[in-house]
Amino acid sequence: MNEKNRNALVRFLITLLIVLMIFVLFIGLYFLMFINKSNNEISTNGKGLFGNFKSYQGKIYVYTDDNEYLLLEGADLDSFQPASDYHSPSVAKDRKNVYCGNRVVEGLSTDKVRGLGNNYFTDGNNTFYLSPISEKARNISFFREVFELINNEFTGDEISQRYEYEIRKLEKSVGEYNTILDGLVATNGEKSYHLGRLMPNADSDKLRRINHISEGEASLSYNYFTDGRNVYFGSKLMDLKFNEKIISLDSIARANQYYLFNPLDGTVYLDDKLIASENAPYEIISTFDSHINQLLLLSESGVYFYNTTEGELQLVGENPFLASDYKEIAPFIFSDGESLLYVDAYDKKSMRKRFSHTGKFDYMATTINSLDSIKIEGNFSKLADVFYGSSVWKNGDDYYYFDNVGDSYLVDLEDFFDQESHDRLKEIIVPIYKIKDEITLNKILNKDDTLVGEFVRGLIDDGNIIPMHGRELLEAKTYHNLKMLKVKIWIKRLFLVFIVLAFSFFVIMLIIRNRTKNEYDRAIYEYEKIRGLVDKGDMQEIRKKLDEINRKNR
Repeated sequence: MNEKNRNALVRFLITLLIVLMIFVLFIGLYFLMFINKSNNEISTNGKGLFGNFKSYQGKIYVYTDDNEYLLLEGADLDSFQPASDYHSPSVAKDRKNVYCGNRVVEGLSTDKVRGLGNNYFTDGNNTFYLSPISEKARNISFFREVFELINNEFTGDEISQRYEYEIRKLEKSVGEYNTILDGLVATNGEKSYHLGRLMPNADSDKLRRINHISEGEASLSYNYFTDGRNVYFGSKLMDLKFNEKIISLDSIARANQYYLFNPLDGTVYLDDKLIASENAPYEIISTFDSHINQLLLLSESGVYFYNTTEGELQLVGENPFLASDYKEIAPFIFSDGESLLYVDAYDKKSMRKRFSHTGKFDYMATTINSLDSIKIEGNFSKLADVFYGSSVWKNGDDYYYFDNVGDSYLVDLEDFFDQESHDRLKEIIVPIYKIKDEITLNKILNKDDTLVGEFVRGLIDDGNIIPMHGRELLEAKTYHNLKMLKVKIWIKRLFLVFIVLAFSFFVIMLIIRNRTKNEYDRAIYEYEKIRGLVDKGDMQEIRKKLDEINRKNR
C-alpha cells in the first residue's frame, strides 16, 4: 500500500468514526431531552382548574398525552370555566371563545353553547364533536424531532406541536342533532356520526349496537353498529353484510383489541379489517378473557392468532382440539372425559437493576397446555359456581378450583419489585388449582364477591390451593413494543459496529506504523547499498538499483 492510499484509508476511518460518534451523541441527547421535555414547572407548581386545564403565572395550559402542557393563547383566566353543564376534560370557554384543548372552536358561541352528551356540543346553529383525548397531530420525522428537542433545550425555540385535541364539525342541519344509542352516535334523523365522523349510508332510524359477548355473557357492543344491512366499526363502513349471528368480542384482555366474528362463514375481523379468511371456517377458542393475551382462532389447518405488532395472521401450531371431542367445561378449560386441555397467559417483563418496578414488558404470551400431572377419573363434576365466574369441581377424591379471576386481580405491587418475584407469577397464577383440604374447600364455597383478588392470592401464598402445571403444546407471543425493540436492537448493533471500527482503526494504525518503520529501515538499507556503488563509481549497477526501487513503489 503506497502512501497516498494509506492516507485515504486513514481519512475514511477517521471520518466514519466521527460520524458514528456524532450519531450516538445525537441519539443520547434525544432520549435525554425526551425524558425531560415535559413542562415540569407547570406540572409541579401549576394550579389545577378543571379537567386537563391548569393555570400558571396568570396563563392557562392544557395537558396532552405527549406529557406536556400547551398554552391557550389569549385565554382570559378570570372568565375561564367549563363550556357547559356537560363536563368534558378538554372543553372550556371564556368571555370570548370556546376552547377544545388549546385550540379555539371557531363558530361556537360562548353564550349559547351547550352539551348534547358524549363530547358533542352545539349553540343551536353549529354542532361539533370535541375530542376529550389528545391525538398525534401530524407525522414529524425522527431527525427533525431530535433537532427541535435539542434546539429547544439550548435556545428555547418552540417545538412543533405533536398532539392536539380534535375538532370535528358536523354538517349544518335544519333539524337539531341529538345523541342516540347511549350517546355513542349523534344524528339529525338523516345523517349519523360516530365520534364526529360520518357513518356513510347509515339508516339513522334503524341503527343499533351489534350483539357482544364478554366473559360468556351477552351485551351490546360499544364499537360495532348495524342498520340491519350494513356493518360499521365506529364510523367505518365494513365490507360485510349483516346477519343476526354476527357477534363482537371487544377488548380482548389488556390488549384493547376489538374483534368481530361471523359464524356464517367463520371469518374474523379486527376493528374493520378482515384478518382471517384463508383457512376459514374458524372458531373462537373462548368468549372469556381472564387467562388470555391473544385471541386464538381454531381451524382444521391449525391454531392461529393475529400478531398486532407485525400486522399479520400467524400460525401457532397444530390444532390439539381435533384429536378428541373436547368441551369447554369452564372458562379456558376443556375436557373430553379422559384428558384436560387449558389455556393460560403470562407476561415477560425485564426489570431494571436500580428501579426494578419501572421495568417494561418484553412480550405477552398465550399458551395451550395439556394437564398430564393428574390422573383423570371419568368426567369432572361441578360442585358450584363461585365468585367472578370461577367454579369448584371434583374428580375422583380430589377437589379443584378453576379460576376465572385472572392476574389483573391476583397480582400485587410487590410482584414487580424484582425479576425473581415477577417470574414467579407464571408459576403461581394459573387457571387450575388443587384444593388442599376441606377447610379451604368450604372457604371457597362460602366466599362472597368482595375482595376476591386478595382472598384467592392469600390461598395461593399460604399453600391452601396448589397451582397445577401442564405440558405446553403451543404458544402465541406478541412483543409489547416491536418498534422500540427494533430501536434497541439497532442501537446495540451500532454500538458494536462502533467498537469493531474503533478496534479496526487501532489495528490498521499499528499495521501502518509497522509498515512505515519497515519501509524506513529498507530505505536506509537501500541507501547504504547505493552509496557503496557510488563510491565504486559503478553507474550501471546504480541505474539497475534505482529501477528496482521504482518498481517496488508502484
